[in-house]
Amino acid sequence: MSRTRGFVPTFLTADASSYTYRLIDILTSDKRNETSSNKLNNITEESISTHSWLWQGTQYTNRSIIHPADSALFVASFSVDGQFSPTTDCNNIFGNYTLNSDSISFGPLASTKEACTPESKETEYIQMISKVTHYSINESGNLNLTLQDNTGSMVFIPQETTESTKATDYNSSRSNRTTS
Repeated sequence: MSRTRGFVPTFLTADASSYTYRLIDILTSDKRNETSSNKLNNITEESISTHSWLWQGTQYTNRSIIHPADSALFVASFSVDGQFSPTTDCNNIFGNYTLNSDSISFGPLASTKEACTPESKETEYIQMISKVTHYSINESGNLNLTLQDNTGSMVFIPQETTESTKATDYNSSRSNRTTS
């Protein structure tokens, strides 16, 4: 990039706006291409529905961070058929989601109506979910949901499946089998 000084009237203080810039060369590009992390990791509805995800927090581009007091209470679940059902430190939420390449969108969300404590992060969490536009799974296996206009990123880790969190499959047969 090169710059040349433009005309600045004497009554104005000179600042960066008094310069004219001309692009010489592009060193890096933010453009997503075919080798994006989602293409490399083959991210699909099935891969995000493999786990339930624990919200660790959200970091905004202004460096502010919001995180729950207990991430085990903020569990996001995605089903292969497009159902989204997170829980929070206060209520259960449900709605739909749609994936398209590395973008994700959520339909209207509904929730139970329990009264939340003043310390609850539920309101912020729902507001953030409504502003999510893209998703990726990083090399550590964490789910990142990027907020509108790239203003921040919600970070989720896979929830470990234990005997106590295994789902019971009542529909596969008359016997009550548990599945992993």
